[in-house]
Amino acid sequence: MKDAIGTKRESMSHSRPSWNDYFIGLAHYVSTRSHDSQTQVGCVIVNGQHAVVGVGYNGFPGGVDDSSLPTTRPGKYPFIVHAEANAVSNLIVKHMDWYTAYITHLPCAACAKLLWQNGIREWYVPKGAKAHSQTEEDHIVYEFLSKNGLEVNFIEPDLSHLNQLTSSLESSKSQRVI
Repeated sequence: MKDAIGTKRESMSHSRPSWNDYFIGLAHYVSTRSHDSQTQVGCVIVNGQHAVVGVGYNGFPGGVDDSSLPTTRPGKYPFIVHAEANAVSNLIVKHMDWYTAYITHLPCAACAKLLWQNGIREWYVPKGAKAHSQTEEDHIVYEFLSKNGLEVNFIEPDLSHLNQLTSSLESSKSQRVI
């Protein structure tokens, strides 16, 4: 097979992840930037055209000296900004559109309401992924928002493409000529 400039290329035999697997995998990658040493949470917000419009991870407020802040429970709680709040704060363009959030963990009630307030009407969350124990308030808010149109999709993502990426990066690193 030849590409547009006539270079012979191998046929594309690799499998591509589904949109859900891709975005939840991206949310997991985003979570690696977290300051939290116990629970890394990532959130990716996409629009109806599958374009990423916001990302965030649980971390300290931007622009502060965080070198002496605690990164473990319970000392971290007053300082940590949730991944969902950071993703909303980082929205590239804010239109009242139907947005979708891919979140590594089920959001707390406050973040659920924040997502709703910013037009995020659909969530994809891995089955069983909770960053905190569910409170009665969480259940009340989830039920209320669901009755008003929130779609929560619990998925079992195939993240094997992340392993393939890691293997590919390691392979290319070992092939570099110094």
